[in-house]
Amino acid sequence: MASVVVKTIPTLSTQSPNARFGIWLYSIVILNSPSLIIDGIDVIRYISGDRTETVQGLGT
Repeated sequence: MASVVVKTIPTLSTQSPNARFGIWLYSIVILNSPSLIIDGIDVIRYISGDRTETVQGLGT
């Protein structure tokens, strides 16, 4: 039964280029989401008037 399931899972080499691009794009969004959240928080802080450094000592 397990060998049947393994054979039906498509590999990257058998998928179309569009499907591989979609997988790549999805993984980039997932991996970069923490950075996007931090950037969004920084933009909100900047707009609200907070101009202090997020990490002290980097702006020297």
